[in-house]
Amino acid sequence: TGVYEFSAGYIKKLKPLAERTTENKLFLAVATTWNCKETAIPFNWFMTKINTYSNRYDEVLHITGEKFEKDDDKTLKQFTIDILHAADINISDYQFSSKEVKTVGMQNNILPNQPFSGFPVLNVFKEYEIKTKHVVDNSNGKQEVELDFSEESFGTRSLFFLSPLLKNAFEKGEVVCIDEFDASLHPLLVGYIVSLFNNPNINKSNAQLVASVHTTELMDLKKFRRDQIYFTNKSRKTAATELYSLDEFSVRKSDNIRNSYLLGRYDAIPNIIS
Repeated sequence: TGVYEFSAGYIKKLKPLAERTTENKLFLAVATTWNCKETAIPFNWFMTKINTYSNRYDEVLHITGEKFEKDDDKTLKQFTIDILHAADINISDYQFSSKEVKTVGMQNNILPNQPFSGFPVLNVFKEYEIKTKHVVDNSNGKQEVELDFSEESFGTRSLFFLSPLLKNAFEKGEVVCIDEFDASLHPLLVGYIVSLFNNPNINKSNAQLVASVHTTELMDLKKFRRDQIYFTNKSRKTAATELYSLDEFSVRKSDNIRNSYLLGRYDAIPNIIS
């Protein structure tokens, strides 16, 4: 088991629970299972306030699709369009609809030393249709053009489906975790989305963004503290990845962090063999 340290006021109650915690279990989960009130609040925070999302719009459609469907007061639509406009994407409106699709497949039931057998099962899922509207100004004057969502760029689609996740986080104070957050997004657009989390007029519930990115333009001490910038350095020999903060280095507020990083001062850059 691990080594746990508790203050004098908690040691009597928490030490026995720590002794019940095995190497493959988390202390917070074990203690809360034993109805420990002291650990219930932090445990529930980890369970309800941290959400991890994919940067692939089609993989989060089952989450965002329901939010778009239930947008009766149109606040999500307005939030989404505002985000798109701020990103210089001239979508003026969109139509979001769904239909239930039923398919019949085969459920395999293979048991040891038994012949193959299969039986039909009914699969039910939702199929979404999205139409976007653009106002364009050409020789014939202003016209509204409708596009199928599949005709939009991957970056536009990503930002579209990211919008309800952002809105939900800002309202509930969630911690949003996204790997490769900047995939298919322009560096200035990535910077804009990050700035929303630092805007108290938008992020009123103190939501946080934890993301891995390759957008080096974000390495700016005018935008982040040293302890908010982390590097991952993978060892060629062991394939193990080390995570460390910029705060471990001696840097000044005036230093150009991006240039120093690209020059290899903080490591965590590809060792390209020419």
